[in-house]
Amino acid sequence: MREYSEKELVIFGGVLKLAQTGAPLSEITARRIADAAGIGKATIYDYFSSKEEILVHALVYTMQQQIDATRARLDKIDGFKGKIMFIYNDIIDKMENSMSLFSVLASMGTPDKIHTIFRENGHCRMVTDIVHQIEFTLKAVINHGRNTGEITCMDRDYTYMTVTAAIFSVGRLATEKKLPREIICENAYTMLTKALN
Repeated sequence: MREYSEKELVIFGGVLKLAQTGAPLSEITARRIADAAGIGKATIYDYFSSKEEILVHALVYTMQQQIDATRARLDKIDGFKGKIMFIYNDIIDKMENSMSLFSVLASMGTPDKIHTIFRENGHCRMVTDIVHQIEFTLKAVINHGRNTGEITCMDRDYTYMTVTAAIFSVGRLATEKKLPREIICENAYTMLTKALN
């Protein structure tokens, strides 16, 4: 990942402040980003050529920070169940946190709009790299489950698809807010272990 300057990080902080207040990022201006960051508008253009470029880099930076934090915490957790339950709870926490990546992405508009912003700014590769890191992290958790005997299914594609489906189910159920977090996580884990053993 690219190293960002202190000023660029301040600009990203402005983007996240706006996201936290619920401002739709697809409708904000460079002026609002600068104001939220506590810097002059001209300073933004010393580092970025457009509002969209700021959004892309702020999102990529935020994604990388969240992946790094998740990996560090996963490394300290023993057992497949502990790791999976951490992932489930982390997803729910991020869905509930207005400053999370999920909230930032949602404020940018539809998936097509988000894709257009990344594609038009030539930054699809950065997002692809982030997706690969997420896949790598999930596959490491799966391998841990195999190594400890908590997963017996040896079909790698099926296992990966099952784990990701369970994670998406947790996210969907969490947004509905019909079930307590503990039940969502336990049910997803039960479904997962039945499917993989």
